[in-house]
Amino acid sequence: MIVYVCVDNNLGMMFNNRRQSRDSAVITDFLQDINDNNAFADPYSANLLSGYSQIHFDESFLSIAEANDYCFVEKNALYPYIDKIERLVLYCWNRDYPFDQSLDLDLAKWRLTGSSELVRTSHTITKFVYER
Repeated sequence: MIVYVCVDNNLGMMFNNRRQSRDSAVITDFLQDINDNNAFADPYSANLLSGYSQIHFDESFLSIAEANDYCFVEKNALYPYIDKIERLVLYCWNRDYPFDQSLDLDLAKWRLTGSSELVRTSHTITKFVYER
């Protein structure tokens, strides 16, 4: 599966029980990447991604996703699914937040294959693509 996660500089995924991912450029980029392919997300993400018929919401989305399926992850642990993850896409907010939950994967075990920037008015989001 191909996993998309928003993080801060310290790989924090949630701060003060809030999401890192509320940015229209991130959502637009994710939707462009998935095109018309199947995508999965937790029901927690429905308010960001509802209205797109190719996105399926299920609490067990990481368990049911298969090879080449796209997954938008905001607060879920990924390590239990490490053998299923083919590609990891991180949107890094280039900020330091007091995070409650962080990415539970060791990026040293992944190969960085690309990066690009989403420039916003108040900040820059760097998109990093990692592969096994």
